Amino acid sequence: MSGHTRYAHITTLMGDTVNCEMLGMNKVVSDDSARRALKKIDEAEGVAWLQQHLYSCYSPLLKTPWILETDVTIKPLYGHQEGAKLGYNPHKPGRPSHTYHTYMIANLRLVLEVEVQAGDQSQSAHSLPGLIAILKNLPLAERPTFVRGVLVTVVQHYRDRADGENVFDEIKNQWGWGGFTTHDLKSCQFITRIIALVYNWWSLFVRLAHPEKHYEAITRRPLLLSSIGRLTKTSRQKKMLITSSHSETGRVQEIYLHMVNFFKGIKSTAPQLTPDACWVHFLANAMRVFNLKIVPEQIIALPAPG
Repeated sequence: MSGHTRYAHITTLMGDTVNCEMLGMNKVVSDDSARRALKKIDEAEGVAWLQQHLYSCYSPLLKTPWILETDVTIKPLYGHQEGAKLGYNPHKPGRPSHTYHTYMIANLRLVLEVEVQAGDQSQSAHSLPGLIAILKNLPLAERPTFVRGVLVTVVQHYRDRADGENVFDEIKNQWGWGGFTTHDLKSCQFITRIIALVYNWWSLFVRLAHPEKHYEAITRRPLLLSSIGRLTKTSRQKKMLITSSHSETGRVQEIYLHMVNFFKGIKSTAPQLTPDACWVHFLANAMRVFNLKIVPEQIIALPAPG
């Protein structure tokens, strides 16, 4: 999702056969095929599908009192794109743009939802419908204790909002919100949410390896992804041999062993658990420094990863 080269990053993955097989895929399609596929998807159905995946990603975390943070970020546009309008654009004055109305879980750095609107719709009045929709769709027990908007008058809450700005910086500059371009607004709605979903997954994955703090992708992605994987098959078993090219190879090995032991613990200790229950246990360990109330009683006894 990084590289700021439109959809061309997909082409670099077309020859990858290892990840395809591990993910149950036949192949990686070309960037042209991906663009055509996006245009064939009904917008309402596609957005609803992605919203459900986003919700499934974070919903177990909402049992503990939490703060919903909302903000708008500007994406300058270059070319003829739907929704490219002149509006508030402090970094590129006079340049058409899109506005990303984003809703996040404060401190956890997880995106709840994002909506792409025209560049002249940056005011909070344009964020309000999306905010109301999120609140209405959440069960009563999962609704936020506090909503922190763009305009905060309490000094401490204004200071705490600074963490939300770091999320925008990370997703725009390291994940692709600021890089991809599409001619139609519908495809932007899809891709922006897909990037948010992948960002959430990566943040949780790294949190499982390092629960003490949030590590941005600019440091942890080279550490964990600068590796060559070779898939070997013996009888009915598949083994992945990973060779790291990073200078901190010992640290990489430590992290992967930690992950392997964690997933082995789930597989051997609680094979009766549903996929949803396994995901809850994953979140409980990834976010354990926050003391969140998300673990059902039946899996509290599972061993913590070594």
